[in-house]
Amino acid sequence: MNQFRFFKPLIWIALLSIGVSCKKRDSSVDTGLSTLFSDKYKALGWDTQNITKVGEPQKTKGGNGYVQYYSYNGKTLAIYQSSTGTFGLAAPDLVSKYDALGQETFKNGALGYPTSDMKVCGSGCVYAEFEKGIILKSTAVSEAVTLYGEIYKKYTSLNRWDGVLGYPTTDELDLTSKRGRYNVFKSGQIYWSSTTGAQAFWGKTQTLYGSTGYDTGWLGLPTSTTSYYEGNRAYLTNFEKGVIGVEDTGCGYYLNYAIKYPDGNSLKPVLADGKTIAPSNKCY
Repeated sequence: MNQFRFFKPLIWIALLSIGVSCKKRDSSVDTGLSTLFSDKYKALGWDTQNITKVGEPQKTKGGNGYVQYYSYNGKTLAIYQSSTGTFGLAAPDLVSKYDALGQETFKNGALGYPTSDMKVCGSGCVYAEFEKGIILKSTAVSEAVTLYGEIYKKYTSLNRWDGVLGYPTTDELDLTSKRGRYNVFKSGQIYWSSTTGAQAFWGKTQTLYGSTGYDTGWLGLPTSTTSYYEGNRAYLTNFEKGVIGVEDTGCGYYLNYAIKYPDGNSLKPVLADGKTIAPSNKCY
């Protein structure tokens, strides 16, 4: 018993020492994290503006990253830190969109973590890049929109907002037919399905396709992206059951794979219903 009374203070001292060392380790982690945010804050030049820190860093919704919020004129900015790096979003619209989607948990990681600071994409247009897509806010829309996956890859191949499609005006949506997904842009659309991949169409082709009922009409889904063919002197877009052509003259036409000339070697032009044969001079 006497021996136990002698060792009891030593046990408490040992436990206290362990507690102190744990606190030091936890504190060093917090300090390291705070340093990352502090360094980025200065690198972005936020320390020279009226941008103030709000609270302390907190884990993102997926639990594998951190976010530090800031306030600027009553609006929320953020710096995110994850395995991809430390990046700042200086546009409240981008922050609110990413947070509302669920950060990196969005549709099982459809966007992933940020991979860039906020960037400018034109007058009144800002965006941020993520592991699998972007969030973009332009004057063409009232709220920021997302692009990701195969649709974003197709958009990128067409030179994004500097290409024929222009700025995106919607998030990715379900097709009316429920056969795939799509995004609308200022001058066209991109459709995606597991059988046809991501295909883009725009301009008069979009107008003519719309006249058939888009994906619920007789043409079905696009199976190619609108492309120019010298031999036809026209922009052609292939669909599951036909073709839309727009000639250099501006004349547009439909072809139905099921309706051919008697020789069977070429397709007859049809009207928007895909069945009635068009007069030879019919032009949309």
